[in-house]
Amino acid sequence: MNSSINLKVIKMVILIVSLFFISNCGYFKIDSTSSKKTSSSTLSSSKNISRILTITSSLANGRYKAGDIIDISIEFTQPVIVSGGIPTLSLNAGPAAKAVYLSGSNSNILIFRYTIAPDESSVNLNYISTSALILNDALIRDSNNDEVILDLPPIGLGTDLGSMKTISIDAVAPTIPTELADGVWSNSLNQTPIITFLDSTDNQSNIVTYKAKIIDNNLNADVMNFTPISSGSRFSGLNLLNGHNYSVVLKAIDSVGNESLEVTSNGWTIDTIPPTIPGIITTGVVPANFTQSTPVFTFSNSIDDMSGVSRYEIEINKKIDGSNVKPYMIVIGNGTGLSFTDTASFLTPGESYFVNIRAVDVAGNIGSVRSTSGSPWIALLCPTNYIYITPRTPFTLVGFCVAKFEMKIQGNDNGNIAYSEIYNAESRPNGTPWVNINRPQSIAKCQSLGTGYDLISNAQWQTLAQNAEMNPRNWIKGIVGVELMYEGHSDNVPPNPLEVTNIADNYNLTGNNSADPADIGKNQRRTMEFTNGVEIWDLAGNVTEWVKDDISTFFSIDNFASIVNDLNSPITGSIGGLSGTAKFLFGPLGDYQSLQVATVNYGGFGRITLNSSPVTTGSTSLMRGGRWSGDNYVGVFRTFQAAPTSSTNQVGFRCVYTAQ
Repeated sequence: MNSSINLKVIKMVILIVSLFFISNCGYFKIDSTSSKKTSSSTLSSSKNISRILTITSSLANGRYKAGDIIDISIEFTQPVIVSGGIPTLSLNAGPAAKAVYLSGSNSNILIFRYTIAPDESSVNLNYISTSALILNDALIRDSNNDEVILDLPPIGLGTDLGSMKTISIDAVAPTIPTELADGVWSNSLNQTPIITFLDSTDNQSNIVTYKAKIIDNNLNADVMNFTPISSGSRFSGLNLLNGHNYSVVLKAIDSVGNESLEVTSNGWTIDTIPPTIPGIITTGVVPANFTQSTPVFTFSNSIDDMSGVSRYEIEINKKIDGSNVKPYMIVIGNGTGLSFTDTASFLTPGESYFVNIRAVDVAGNIGSVRSTSGSPWIALLCPTNYIYITPRTPFTLVGFCVAKFEMKIQGNDNGNIAYSEIYNAESRPNGTPWVNINRPQSIAKCQSLGTGYDLISNAQWQTLAQNAEMNPRNWIKGIVGVELMYEGHSDNVPPNPLEVTNIADNYNLTGNNSADPADIGKNQRRTMEFTNGVEIWDLAGNVTEWVKDDISTFFSIDNFASIVNDLNSPITGSIGGLSGTAKFLFGPLGDYQSLQVATVNYGGFGRITLNSSPVTTGSTSLMRGGRWSGDNYVGVFRTFQAAPTSSTNQVGFRCVYTAQ
């Protein structure tokens, strides 16, 4: 019995020893179809077989470019030995991205080296899978000469490369900058033209700079090495040569240092030789639109053998003191005819002027100046006792001369006599205004003065009235829109139209002066002043005046001009080629709804009375301005209609002159 028990004990000991031996020595097999070892479940659970713990890198977190080296550390549970081939680690930076075994045999850390190749990229560098370690005929064994477990840590669970480090790979170069431009010609020996281009793009990194160099195409040599640049800038401090052609070579660089391919501009040529001086200048006929145009100047053209003449420039000066009226400006044309026209007046009638003309070539070189200072021209002078008036759009586009005084009968100081064809009209201070004349007769008498003369139009009257309105000196308080404008002789004292016996006294013969109360005396000033310093007599009072334009619209309005607007007078019509409401065609520019100093004043503008049907009444002609009899008939904006054949002792006329 005891021997039987001992035998069982011996068998039990043998079994335990066998299990212990199997447990500690392990059991594995080699898969002959792969260069990598695969473990059985018994092997993988063995505590003595080396396995991979972590994969990381000693490199700092950040972004890296092509050519940079990244060493990756694979940590094992115990030292391992690498023999045979060269293992690699497949990475997610591109199909060919691999880290190659470098060192670490006989230690527990193997170092793999990854050299970034062009066009590889990864937002967060990692191996591609848990089986990314490829032996390539190598063996990795532990110190007991046992093959190790080569399964990599699962991705994203904390011990993989992407979890341990944040390393970004950007080896993709930026796109090439486009539309590089640097001009065609330049006159500078020390700086480039302005260089422009469209930005490159980079999908992973930002573009941090652009660099450019300058090459001399004649010498096939660099003039300047790559230097940072931004679009719209230029390089200075160079030493360029006249006649040579230069180009810009440009590239973009991203935040990790990747450089785009280079692009070369078409280039520019240096031209430092200015054009020749223009030939002797011939001054043409003084233009007809008074102070808004120069004559036409002709001359033989300048010559430029390199870049060619690009344009001519004109400078305008006063002859009397040489002061500048218009600085050099570009004008269209060449020696066959150059002139300058402005939308605003810039010359003074009767003043003498000359021009300087110079050529500019394509490269920007300015040639010598040819001057007409020895043969100036005189801006057209208004006729005697006519005043130049600057245009006022949209009513007048060119300046014109207007009679300073209401028209008088030439050679006769009494204007209140029966009309006679033998009389001629004249603008002068002495004599009472020519009255008892109808509209056709007024037109005829103005036109008989010569070419360019005519009866004032409604558009020209509006130009006068609004210019006067906007000058504070025509308001009794000296402020536009406060109280009322001067109304001229309009209080029926004396009860007749007045002549001008003293042009220095703008209250002449009214019996009033500037010390009188605002609307009882002071308002009787007979002159309107204009911004160019001139004065015109009796626009607002003395006698009403014919205007040339007919009226065909029934505006149905009889109201003070200061309160007429498009709401209370919405009817539109056409007068002298202009269309609009009564406010636009006959009223002031500003809004003066609140003006009322006295019952009949309303700013001293007068009434607009167009309440007759022109078709049924035959009242097709217009009259403008106030008259001596007072009340509603005063003011520079006073407007009413009448039959063109009518005439009274309170209606006269005023001529204008526009050179043809």
